Amino acid sequence: MIDLWYTNSDRKTMNFVNGLGTLLKPIMDDIIFSPKFVTVACEKCTFSYKQYECLSDGKYCAPDHADHDESNRGQVHGREVLLENIYQFELSAVSQYHKRFNFFKYMRFINDLCGTRITKHCHDRGFADI
Repeated sequence: MIDLWYTNSDRKTMNFVNGLGTLLKPIMDDIIFSPKFVTVACEKCTFSYKQYECLSDGKYCAPDHADHDESNRGQVHGREVLLENIYQFELSAVSQYHKRFNFFKYMRFINDLCGTRITKHCHDRGFADI
């Protein structure tokens, strides 16, 4: 089993995941790959902050997502980062179950198309591609 902890808001990590997909492709049928996502709690943050940057009333927030890639600043909210994390986790589980390589294909597509600014529009285009 390969557990990979990452956040989709970091360009270097997304490049690593893409490279990992290329390396794992020949052995994907023989391994279990499971993405894991870094979150922080901020239950005492302001309502406004939690509304845009967190899920579950501050229980899950995206850590420093705007600082990882200067091009993200002011363009993507932590809530979008977290929702994309959930989509990626689910896609990985479905891909693993059906023995398809869709997770890494999706990751490569959205990394090329969106970089670390993965909005709902970008996500929808990525899913349409696979």
